[in-house]
Amino acid sequence: MKGIISFALLEKEMVHEMRDTINRAEDVIDLEKQFSNIMKHFFSRVMEKQHIPGVVRDDDIIFNPEEPDYYSISARLKRIPGFRELLDSSDLKSVIGRFASSAHRKYLHLTRHREKARFKIR
Repeated sequence: MKGIISFALLEKEMVHEMRDTINRAEDVIDLEKQFSNIMKHFFSRVMEKQHIPGVVRDDDIIFNPEEPDYYSISARLKRIPGFRELLDSSDLKSVIGRFASSAHRKYLHLTRHREKARFKIR
């Protein structure tokens, strides 16, 4: 049986940054951009750590509240050699799922309380 690669330590390093970034989102579009940016940073570090050549773009991992796991990964990223295997042999899906669930909670808050988001005082 193959061992599963874990990115829990990297998740712990980035979870505070993720929460802060998501909590600062003022509307749904901002939330989607923030999620994509943090996922780009996370996956860049993952690929660097696993020595997988390739560049992660902003639109490769996007927040999608219509998806069952609240995110989608681009076909371009899945075609990078070694990435698909890494996705299947690690806890990456779980880590992204936790980040996306956090973004989804903020999404629900923003859609329920639009007037608060629009008139937020800084």
